[in-house]
Amino acid sequence: MGNIIKAKHGPEWHIQKDLVVFLKTRGWIAEVMHGNAFQRGIPDLYLFREDIGSRWVDVKQPKKYSFTKAQRIKWPTWDKAGIGIWILTAATQFE
Repeated sequence: MGNIIKAKHGPEWHIQKDLVVFLKTRGWIAEVMHGNAFQRGIPDLYLFREDIGSRWVDVKQPKKYSFTKAQRIKWPTWDKAGIGIWILTAATQFE
């Protein structure tokens, strides 16, 4: 068997992991999305809570983030259709 390369997780992954736990304890269903070569620009999380509805969330680093080319193309189209995308930078009530 060949060498197994462990995936490296950046700062956004750690925020996302904490955010999913934070939201689930508050009654949200959290589905982690996985983009690929055929599905670019998809936000990181799809969330749902019965009393609030659904939310698309993208997780970014608090002080240093940018948007991918696919996000800059796709998200304005979603916005025009009334599909909001929330940008979260921490797993806190304030955020």
